[in-house]
Amino acid sequence: MFSWFISLLHAMAWSALAVCYLGLGDDQKAMELFRKAERVDHEAGVVHNYQVVLANIGNVYLHRRDHFTAISYYQRALALAREIKDPVFIKKWTRNINLA
Repeated sequence: MFSWFISLLHAMAWSALAVCYLGLGDDQKAMELFRKAERVDHEAGVVHNYQVVLANIGNVYLHRRDHFTAISYYQRALALAREIKDPVFIKKWTRNINLA
């Protein structure tokens, strides 16, 4: 049980660090960290965090000007936001789709 919690903390730290790397323009390192967080969040079933990391992966693809792949990740995040009935993220991911 304790290792599960540590894994989630790592995933949160990787996601936060990945946002920083993307902001600095290192999309490769950002993607590497987001993928690690994605795996942990998915395996742990933490839907809220998982939807956010999916959208952040979409942001990496948008940064790379791969709009179609970005939209597909935003759509996956949107589906999860709808599943957990999170109006804030439903609006946010819908906006990302429209902007991509």
